[in-house]
Amino acid sequence: MKQLRFSIANNLSALHDEILAAVPSTRPVVNGQGENVAVMLVQAKGNDISLTVPDDVDEAAIQAVVDAHDASVVQRDLKAEARATGATKLKALGLTDDEIAALQG
Repeated sequence: MKQLRFSIANNLSALHDEILAAVPSTRPVVNGQGENVAVMLVQAKGNDISLTVPDDVDEAAIQAVVDAHDASVVQRDLKAEARATGATKLKALGLTDDEIAALQG
């Protein structure tokens, strides 16, 4: 494993997802017990980013992702979207807003 360092404004969660999408060798692998094992660690303190990646990773591909990263992009809140979709389905079944809120916690 090796460390790559960058200094840019960032949305670390989004950057992590962007790297996973663009650089297959950074994606988790399945071990002998069928568990997903991370092969990349992403950390940041302010604008200073540290990536721990496999030795054979395509550094140019990661650099391209970092260069294209837009820190102002807000990630979708998938949990909120799922709750809203679920609420719509529950309303169609005749549940009240109070009942839906109680179910969704």
